[in-house]
Amino acid sequence: MFGARGGIFSEGKLPTLIDLEIRRTRNIPGPGSYSPQKRQENEGVRFSTAKPKTELEWIEYYKAKMPGPGQYQVPITHRGRLVSEPRYVRFPTGKAKSDLEWKILRSQKIPGPGQYHCEIDCIGSRTAKQELPLARPATKDPAEDLERLKASLESVGTKALRLKAIVESVTPDKNLRSPYENPCYDQIKKLKKEVRKKILRQAYGLWGQQNGAKQELFQSLQPYLQNKIHKSGPAVRRSKKIRDESDPELQHLIEVLAEPSSNEEDEDGVNQKNLSLLQLMTVEKYVKDEKGFAVLV
Repeated sequence: MFGARGGIFSEGKLPTLIDLEIRRTRNIPGPGSYSPQKRQENEGVRFSTAKPKTELEWIEYYKAKMPGPGQYQVPITHRGRLVSEPRYVRFPTGKAKSDLEWKILRSQKIPGPGQYHCEIDCIGSRTAKQELPLARPATKDPAEDLERLKASLESVGTKALRLKAIVESVTPDKNLRSPYENPCYDQIKKLKKEVRKKILRQAYGLWGQQNGAKQELFQSLQPYLQNKIHKSGPAVRRSKKIRDESDPELQHLIEVLAEPSSNEEDEDGVNQKNLSLLQLMTVEKYVKDEKGFAVLV
């Protein structure tokens, strides 16, 4: 069948073993027909007979291989970029500008009103909120306290003003950060003590002339003392339960009242009222009320 593949049988004469060996050895050089590929240079020692170069000739020999001025390019950076041309320092020879000219030159590069644009995004979610810290109020001027105390020392006349002055004299000022920060702390403390003494002496003299007064004076001071105990909190109220000694604030007020006055003298010539107040100070006790709090009897 035409175009069908199949085996081909050679009809030529087959080579013998001798023919194959001659064909193989034909590409191999015979004895004396091949030479080494490289020259054998270390066959022996050879001394140079040429004239040696001097030091100047060696310098000229090496310098001839180096580029001369203007024949090589060194990479130079200018404003973060590589430049091929070298840059040199140049001194200006023009007239120097005055301060006014420099200000005019700089102001020309600054945008005027309405000519600039804010590139910051004004969306609240992308910008942080700025909060100004609230500073502590300044310390109150001590001169105001001195004027107020002097005025109260001169104008105390009625019972209401006397009781108000007593409360103010024993109540610390809330505006003061610390008593030691006030330069007039000692003067204010001394003046408050004098005001307290004068108010209590006048109050005792007024009530003592009317009805001899021990119970009237204590009843007038009792609301102030109870109010002070109530404002001090439950911890202080628990600590002010039944005890064997009188209230320290009330004891201090009675001691001030018991001091002899230099301007006023008793009608009998003796300090019977003062002695009775001191005895009352030791007799007055606290008892427990229905809620378990201390109440002055």
